Formats: sequence, structure tokens, C-alpha cells
Amino acid sequence: MSVFRPLLLVLSALPCLAATFGTVVPHAQPLADLVIDEARKRLYVVNTYSSTVEVYATNVSPPRQTNTIKTDATPLSLALSRETPNPRYLYVACYDGSTLDIIDLNSANFSSVSKQLDAKPQGVAVGFNGIVLISTVGTGTGAEVLITYDPATAKTQGLSVAPPAPVAPALPPPNGIMYLAGKSRLQTSQDGKLIVGVNLQAATRTVFVFDVASSIVLSSRVVPVISPTLAVSPDGSKFLSGPMLFDTQTLAVLAQQNATNSPYVFPATANFNVQTSQGGAVF
Repeated sequence: MSVFRPLLLVLSALPCLAATFGTVVPHAQPLADLVIDEARKRLYVVNTYSSTVEVYATNVSPPRQTNTIKTDATPLSLALSRETPNPRYLYVACYDGSTLDIIDLNSANFSSVSKQLDAKPQGVAVGFNGIVLISTVGTGTGAEVLITYDPATAKTQGLSVAPPAPVAPALPPPNGIMYLAGKSRLQTSQDGKLIVGVNLQAATRTVFVFDVASSIVLSSRVVPVISPTLAVSPDGSKFLSGPMLFDTQTLAVLAQQNATNSPYVFPATANFNVQTSQGGAVF
């Protein structure tokens, strides 16, 4: 049976006039990334300024912080391993530390180890087989832009064929929004077989598709408009990067976001731009 799954876009410049969903938890510093651990009823949040991962309990209202995990310098993104029902590891890409921090979620005190990398990382994602893909700024010669980490052997491997490297993170972040600091994003398809990525260059961005089983980049494409927003459909057949909806197999542009399709009415004097006003996205 075919199920219609709408794409939800967050436009950060628009005021919210409807009801608030969920519980708002104030936080003094901007946050870079988060993942939810549904089995343990936890939320892991990256605090780049303090180089920590904050742990929140979600089985209480409002959610409350229960632990703080110290990381290497400048954490930007994180991802959970894929064991079921309880993921074993939390992976954290630490830019200035040039490390992949590996936090053991089964340990009582969140013990961790740091895997040194040859280039500074920005994005991280985990495939169905446990292989970790890490995106970096590269070594300056085009090498180590994408690195895999195998938890079974604790070894890393740079990909010989990879997309162009992203530019360095913007710190302090634009408009104080830490999510916009990172210039590379990775997201795994629901079945874990594909990882979709986007690397931002100075005036363009490169979208790419990584096959987890073979550990190769299947395809990549350079497109205009700078945006870190990335969302992958549940079946992995399409993904949103910035204002563009792509076919995962061909990287053809299927649709493009446009303010003329907005259900909101903009005043004639409004200087609204979809590219700069877009927030996050999810299918």
C-alpha cells in the first residue's frame, strides 16, 4: 500500500501562529546537532561552545538534563550506531580535535575513546552494517574528504574517490545559529543502505550518494545555492538539499521550493528569501 508522506519544512523567519508541538526547553547557548535514543528515552545534544554532549531525559515533562559528556574540541555533529533495540555507541565528529569521539552508551559513566583522524571532521553517519562515514575538510590535497570507520577493527580508511571538500565551519556561527556553522551534512536512509551528503563550497554545494555495502560514492552533483539543510525520504528514493528535491538514483532535480507556493501571505514590503529563511526539514 502506498502511503503519502509529506515533506515538512521549517522556515526560520516565519512567526509561528499555531500551537506549539512538544515542550520548549530553553538553552542559553546555540546547539549544533541532536539525536534521539528512543529505547533509552534520551536526547543527545551537541554544545559546540562547551565541547560537550548534553544528555536529556525525555520520559519526564519538561525534559531535563541528566548528564554532560566531555568531548574533544569543537564537536559539530553526532550519530547513533544501529544495534537494536539499544544502540551501543554515540559517534561525535570533533572538528578542532580532528577526532571521532566514540561514547559507550552501555557504560554507567558514558566512557569514551577518541579516534584520531588525518583531517578535521564535520559530518558523521552510520550505515546498516555499522560502518561509520565521516566527512572532513580534507588534507588540502583532496585526500581524506570522506573517511570510513569500522568498529569491528577500530580502523579508518580514506576513500580514494570523493566529492570536493567543504569549506571550514563558520565560527562564530551566522546569526548565532550553530546549525549553520557546519558546512557538511550526512544523513542515512531509513534502511541504512545509503548515506546522502552535502558539502558546501564557497559559492556552490555538492550533493552525493554513498553506498554503504560497497563503501563507494555512487554519484555526486555540483549545484548552486548554499544551504546545509538535508532530509532523506523514508524509502531513500529522494532527498531534499536546500530548496531542491532530488531523485536519489539519478540526482535529477524533481522540484524546487518557491515562496509562491507558501500558504502564508507576505506583505508587499517583505524581503523574504527562501534560501536564507529555510530552517530544518524532515519527511
